[in-house]
Amino acid sequence: MEIDSYLSTGEKHIRNYTIEIIKKYKLNPKIVYDPACSTGEFLKTIKDVIPTCKTIGHDMSEDMVNYSKKNVDESKCCNAFDSPIENNSVDLLILRFLNGGVVNTNDANKLFDLLIKKVKKNGYIICIGHTPILIKKEKFKDLNLELIEQIGYNKNYNSIFQYYLARKR
Repeated sequence: MEIDSYLSTGEKHIRNYTIEIIKKYKLNPKIVYDPACSTGEFLKTIKDVIPTCKTIGHDMSEDMVNYSKKNVDESKCCNAFDSPIENNSVDLLILRFLNGGVVNTNDANKLFDLLIKKVKKNGYIICIGHTPILIKKEKFKDLNLELIEQIGYNKNYNSIFQYYLARKR
């Protein structure tokens, strides 16, 4: 089994739901950033639907970054705490790693505060829960983010999952 198939098997329903969200809200981001892109398959799924967007993926694993190069427009090995992305430059931020068992609550909140600054005014944030999202929904309001969606559902996979879609005001 290819590494991207293996690593992305459990998120196909979430990728499909993201496409539904993009279409439902008519999102047309120019810059899409995933600071923990793994194989880049998630960004590739978005690029397949919005071919004009630029996808930027970072990951702490050099192997994942090398692998992701076939799936993203731009990739770099770095820790999200050290993201070189300029503030107010991203139209759509994908956060798939601020979850229980991945980072601790303190780091999740610090990363969220740091990465939200990368998003342009009226840009969007998708925060996905493979495991429970460690960011409380009240924090979205505290940071002047409009919380549009709070739960995802994919009928084809009969699955419900945490899925926050927010817009930066």
